[in-house]
Amino acid sequence: MMRPRLNIDHLAALVALASAGGVQQAARLLHLTQPAMTYRLQELERRAGAALFEREGRRLRWTAAGERLLDGARRILRELEAAESDCRKLAAGVREIVRVGSRNSGNFRWLPRVLDRFGRSHPQVEVELVPGAAGPPLQALLDGRIDIDIVPGKVARADVSSQLLFEDEMVALVSSAHSLASKAFVTARDLASQTYVTSSSTPEPGLEYERLFRPARVEPARFLQVGLTEAVIEMVRVNRGVSVLSRWALPAAIDDPELRLIRVTRSGLSVRWHAAIRKSHPRTGAVHALVQALREALSAGGAA
Repeated sequence: MMRPRLNIDHLAALVALASAGGVQQAARLLHLTQPAMTYRLQELERRAGAALFEREGRRLRWTAAGERLLDGARRILRELEAAESDCRKLAAGVREIVRVGSRNSGNFRWLPRVLDRFGRSHPQVEVELVPGAAGPPLQALLDGRIDIDIVPGKVARADVSSQLLFEDEMVALVSSAHSLASKAFVTARDLASQTYVTSSSTPEPGLEYERLFRPARVEPARFLQVGLTEAVIEMVRVNRGVSVLSRWALPAAIDDPELRLIRVTRSGLSVRWHAAIRKSHPRTGAVHALVQALREALSAGGAA
């Protein structure tokens, strides 16, 4: 096995530089002197065998090699931090840690009541919430960063199983000052003529691209990608565009006078949320037990 040439200090320096935007600021983050930080970055490039960034005036521009290494450094440090945290919890008596995630930063207000009930029957299991898991659909689940992925639609993969949790409605979100705000319902063509605000440039199976735009053979002419669902809502609020979201993701918008939720198509557009897990999890383990608890709670009381 090839031995890595870089160590944790090198990776931390790279991530600090990206976060701070400059060597002096990055040195402060790591409690180093500026000469020590400069030396560490030079040593990092020497060991990596490539230039990782270039200076353009006071700004740094990452090379392709730098971006690739930065992505890997962030993932490695994140995984190491999670592993250290898990070790402390396991040493304190926790027997198993289950991470629940979703690429859709939805409304998780229902989670505390589910966890309270689950905790009484599984006191030595700790559940963590990982909202807005980054990357392509299911990637965080397949990588092992999360154990349960809440996804729209049933998953068709041999290594993943999924169980229905609850059914929800997709609605159009517009500013109350928008020209569409007075409509009883909107169509794909209504939305395609607007700037479409989205949290991801990757179409996700089971949501609006697959269910609304593709069947109508249209898609928005202009996109505004802003990352988080909360940012989507704020952009719509100031009339920078429109969006389509699950009601699950919109608890605060329902009674907001600056926003309007409009039915999508005359008959409405539903979405069925599932819990996806890796089939490699033991069926008697905490992951399956939590999925069952989620199913019972959400099918009975919804996700409001």
